[in-house]
Amino acid sequence: MKIRIGEGIAGKVFEDGKPLLVKDIAKAGLPSVKLRSHYKTGSFVSVPLKFASETIGVLSISDKTTGEEFTEQDLDVLNYFSSHASIALKTSSYYNLAEKMKELSIADPLTGVFNKRYLQERFEEEIHRSERYDLVFSVAIFDIDYFKVFNDTEGHLAGDNALKEVLRV
Repeated sequence: MKIRIGEGIAGKVFEDGKPLLVKDIAKAGLPSVKLRSHYKTGSFVSVPLKFASETIGVLSISDKTTGEEFTEQDLDVLNYFSSHASIALKTSSYYNLAEKMKELSIADPLTGVFNKRYLQERFEEEIHRSERYDLVFSVAIFDIDYFKVFNDTEGHLAGDNALKEVLRV
């Protein structure tokens, strides 16, 4: 869930970048913390998820199944886990960014249609596939007659809309 930086316990842990171990929230004297009835115990741990010096999230754990308070040993285990989780999360965000960059590099941002470079790569792959499996290979090419004239007389916005409409079919 999203919490603003500095808001509540998790927001404060994010802002400070330091873990927080609370054995009993009622005795912790934390400012502006509401006791929530759905928690079974008043003990919890909040650990920042950090990649290098950047805090990318917070892992908060409450209610040990045994009903006991969290300990320094629990905090150590969670710190260890959080360092690995941070790497996995950051790697995942880099992967998602790389996928987005790849998508942007192979498709026209206006229409979403693949660009010439991508089509050339796929064309070669498909030719090799048709040869390998002894299949017929066909290509269809469409041309919009007088598109430049339309674009120049009606404007680029109208041309963009015309392209989208043609490609929608």
